[in-house]
Amino acid sequence: MTVTKLAAALVLAAALLAAPAAAPAAGSFPVTIHAANGPVALAAKPTRIVSLSPTATEDLFAIGAGRQVVAVDDQSDYPPSAPSPRISRYACLRSFAAGTFTTLIPSF
Repeated sequence: MTVTKLAAALVLAAALLAAPAAAPAAGSFPVTIHAANGPVALAAKPTRIVSLSPTATEDLFAIGAGRQVVAVDDQSDYPPSAPSPRISRYACLRSFAAGTFTTLIPSF
């Protein structure tokens, strides 16, 4: 999955999680999100999210999904409460830094 597709999926998944009236019922997973760049299937409700772009980080916090965010990229400087560690986006794009992600145990 490309970083762009992953970022789009993060924002859409967070919107599903935080929308009070439109959120799926607790037993509504798996769910497939149909984005402009293709479908993304979510087997279970994401509980640990790693955000790889400042826009996704801000959007996740803006829609109330901030407490599910366990790490952000090194360019995310808002909101100030965004968690550490801050992952090098350059390293992610170059080598995907699989070891870093594994230690964070992301669900999405």
